[in-house]
Amino acid sequence: MAFLTPSALPVIGCVLLAAAVVALLLRRQAARARRLGFSTSRLPAVSGVVVLAVMLLVAVAAAQPAILRTGPERSRDDVQVWIAVDTSNSMLAARAPGTVDRLRQAQEAAVALRRRLGGLQVGLAVMTTRVLPLLPPTADENTFAAVDRGSVQPNTPQPLAWEIASTHVSTSFANLEQVPRLNFYGKARRKLLVVLSDMEANDFDPGRLTTSFASHHVGLVLVQVGSTHDRVWVNGHADPAYHPERSGAGKVARLAETSAGGRLFTIGDTGAVAKRVRVLAGHGPSSTGELTQRSYVLLSPYLLLAALPLLVYLLAAPAAGLVRARAAGASG
Repeated sequence: MAFLTPSALPVIGCVLLAAAVVALLLRRQAARARRLGFSTSRLPAVSGVVVLAVMLLVAVAAAQPAILRTGPERSRDDVQVWIAVDTSNSMLAARAPGTVDRLRQAQEAAVALRRRLGGLQVGLAVMTTRVLPLLPPTADENTFAAVDRGSVQPNTPQPLAWEIASTHVSTSFANLEQVPRLNFYGKARRKLLVVLSDMEANDFDPGRLTTSFASHHVGLVLVQVGSTHDRVWVNGHADPAYHPERSGAGKVARLAETSAGGRLFTIGDTGAVAKRVRVLAGHGPSSTGELTQRSYVLLSPYLLLAALPLLVYLLAAPAAGLVRARAAGASG
């Protein structure tokens, strides 16, 4: 068993300490009453124990105890999905100084999208003037998230010397044409590529790109990050060398309309993107791989449910005592 919120464990210790103190006080009170010749009622003692039990159950529930279950990972081996993150210079732009830049937004969206694609094998790539695979398609969501956090870096891959016309590294949609031809997908029957980019791309032919993907039966889905209000910030000031490049917006729109995605998605459409990817992936058999799938069964709801009858007792006990007292008075 594991505790998903270990920071709540000290509360359990405090409750146990309070229980020990209360038990000691009740014992001393009962002993003193017996020495004085008074009869002691068990109701206050029982109520005190019930209160402590409720506090303990709630404290343990706050620590979120869970049982870890493991089993073989099942995934579709007839579908492979690649998520390509644009890492060019323009992806360092942000709405304001100190806010999350486009690249970070794209990384978070990639992980969020991956979590919505359970049961599919998903790989991770980065792109500037070229596309560089980082992680082959896998059913392991944790590995995907780790590679996304540690290996997606700005301006990766570095452009070749002859590709650099200036200090600005720009996105090349033209080189996406090579992706269907490369051995990215192996023998997968259904092949999908999701591109997370600010869409500030240099010149390309959308018709030629659409034909290349269609002829190799690769579905393309485009997701746009950022807006024209974003700027690259240096020491709190907008970098004058950066200007939002939207001259290719029309071509990007045509590519999105003719692609498998059917439209240009935005960074906030993770759910819609995942739904579209699943539609394109279709249905197929799942197989058991070598990976182990882990899941937690939370025990907190059961602990809180166990505390419910104790709370009912605490509410009903005073009323029951009052009824007994009235009955005793009437008989006397």
